[in-house]
Amino acid sequence: SWSSMEDLYGDGMLMKQSLGGGSGFANPAYESECTVDVAVLPAAKEDEDEGDVDNLPAPLVEKKGWDIIIGETEGLPAGLEPIIEKMKNGEEAIIAVDGAMVAVDDEAFQLKKGEAFRYHVTLTTFVNKGAYEFE
Repeated sequence: SWSSMEDLYGDGMLMKQSLGGGSGFANPAYESECTVDVAVLPAAKEDEDEGDVDNLPAPLVEKKGWDIIIGETEGLPAGLEPIIEKMKNGEEAIIAVDGAMVAVDDEAFQLKKGEAFRYHVTLTTFVNKGAYEFE
C-alpha cells in the first residue's frame, strides 16, 4: 500500500511520511536545541513505497542521540534542518529527499551529489530558546 507522503514545502523536494508520535503544536525554530536519531537510507526503488517502515533497507549512516542547534550546528547533511523544523516533539518520520537538494558529495553521510535518498528521523526532544513552553 502506498503511503500518503506530505510535501513539506510544496516543492516536491522533501516528502514526509509521519510514523506517529509527536505531541503539542510547537515545532523547532531558530536556535532550538534538538536531540534527534537520524538514519540515512538509500532512495526507494521504483516498485517500493518510500514510507514503508516495515521494509526499510539497512541504514548507510546512523546517528543516535545527536544534539543539534537549529541555525548553528555546522556540517548537517542536505535537507535535515528544514525537515526537523517541520517535526513535532517525539515524532518519527521517513523523509524522501530529492537529489536536487544534494549540492555536493557528503562523505560523512554517504550522500552523492544529485542523488535522492531518505532519512528516518525521530525528534526525541527539543527546547525553543527564548520562548515559553505551553503544554
